[in-house]
Formats: sequence, C-alpha cells, structure tokens
Amino acid sequence: MLIAMDAQHQLVNAATADRQIEYYCPGCVQPVRLKRGAVIVPHFAHVHATDCDAFSEGETTEHLRGKQQLATWFAASGYTVRLEAGLPEIHQRPDILVRRGTAQPLALEFQCSPLSVERLAARTQGYRQHGYQVLWLLGRPYQRQLHLNSKALKFLQYQQRWGLFLLFLDDEFTIEVQQVRKK
Repeated sequence: MLIAMDAQHQLVNAATADRQIEYYCPGCVQPVRLKRGAVIVPHFAHVHATDCDAFSEGETTEHLRGKQQLATWFAASGYTVRLEAGLPEIHQRPDILVRRGTAQPLALEFQCSPLSVERLAARTQGYRQHGYQVLWLLGRPYQRQLHLNSKALKFLQYQQRWGLFLLFLDDEFTIEVQQVRKK
C-alpha cells in the first residue's frame, strides 16, 4: 500500500513518510512498516500477517510504481488525487481516485494480476451505481499475452468518443508533464 495512517489519523504517502513515526493500515488499523530503499518502490506493509480486507499484501513493483506515476501525472495535470481512497459505501478501494472541479469522480484501476470476469463486472458495476466513472489500465502481464482469445479482452471499455478500447500502462515509461507558458 502506498498510503498509511499516522497516530493522528492523517493519511501519509510512503514516498514522503518519516521512518521515525509509527503508521497504521487505513483499512484494518493494524501496524504497518514503511519499506523504502534504493531498489524498491516506497510502500507500507503489515507488520504481522493479517486478514485485512481493505489492502492486499504482495503488490508487485510494477503495480506500486504505476499507481504512483498515475497519481503524480494526474496531480500535475490539475486533478484532485486520492491514492487508495476507501469508498465505504461500495466497500471498494480504487488504486487512484481523481476528480477535476465538479466533474464526476474517476476511479482508476491499474490491473497487473489476474481478475475474474465476475469480479471485474462486480467492481465496475459498484463504481458506476454510486456515481463513479471507472477506467481500467492494464499492466505488462496482460500486454504480453494480448491475442484474440486474450484474458485482456474482458477489459474492453467503450466511450462514445473513442469506441472500444484497451488501455495499457508501462511502469518503466517515465511520465513527464510539461506546462506550456504563454508569453
């Protein structure tokens, strides 16, 4: 998980967390440990094995890095960004929740691990029924296996402007945001 809670119940991003402070899982409120080094993506992990329903352990480096890159890009593009925002009304926690002004909030899901068609449909329906748009971005495991009978095809999305589409994110690709200044 990229976000944890401090003793004052403030949410803290692992990338900026202080190693001297104790942190807790925002889902189950059990202690978590900050993991940050030269090789790994900064993140929090439960100190003890737990049956936390809100956060799964063992997120891949690709998944952690991709979530952080997406959050950074959307924030730099003027969106309000919440990493791993809990949505108690639908018992879901999208990877990233973004919103611009009064527009409908957008739940971004960066999917790197297997997901059944039934679970995909239930999660998508849950978001939509509660007023959230949802956008699924697929990681490398799906891109490598892309062919006509691919598991990725269940993630086909439709927008009137775009038609049918699949979105992939390569976490090794550096996203740069540049703003054009008027002279």
